[in-house]
Amino acid sequence: ISFNAAISACEKVGKWEKALLFLSQMTLSKVRSNTISYNAAISACEKGGQWQKALQLFSDVSWSRGELDTITFNTAIRACEKGGEWEKALQLFVLMACNVVEANTITCTAAVSACETRGKWSEALRLFGVMTRNEIRSNTVILSTSISAYETAARWVHALGLLSAIAAIKKVFFVEVNAFRSDRKT
Repeated sequence: ISFNAAISACEKVGKWEKALLFLSQMTLSKVRSNTISYNAAISACEKGGQWQKALQLFSDVSWSRGELDTITFNTAIRACEKGGEWEKALQLFVLMACNVVEANTITCTAAVSACETRGKWSEALRLFGVMTRNEIRSNTVILSTSISAYETAARWVHALGLLSAIAAIKKVFFVEVNAFRSDRKT
C-alpha cells in the first residue's frame, strides 16, 4: 500500500522518474505490484509527456498481469493523445474493445482529440459515431472536438446538430443545478 501511495504522490506532482523508481523498487522488495501501481505509474508518464514509457508500462501490465481496466486504457490513450500518436491511441481503443473493457467519456474524448488534433477528422468522426452508438455520454469537450472535425470535413449540418446537443446539455445542467439549489433551501 505504501508503494502505491508513493507512486500516486509522484503522479500527482509530475515526477514520472520517481514513480518508475518506486515501481521497480516494488519488484526488488518482493512486493507484488497491481493495477493500481501500474495505473499511477502510467499516469505519471502521461503527465510527464513520456508516452513511450507509458506504453511500455501498459505493455508490461498487459503481458505480465493481464489486469487491464478502463483507467489503464484511459491513461495510455491520453499519453498517446499528448504525444500526438493518434494511430496508437486508436489501436488502444480497438484493443480495449477486444479485451471487453468498457470505454467511457474520458476514453472517447482522448481518442477523438488525438485524431482531431492531428487532422484525422474522418477517424475522429468515426469514433464519435462509435460513442453515440454505444450510448456513451457526451460532454462539451468531445462535442466541440467533433464540431471542429465536422467543420474540417465541410459537414455543416452535422456541426449545427452538435451545437444543438451542446445547448441541450447546458439546459439539463442548469435545470439540475437549480433543482439542487431548491433542495438545499428546504
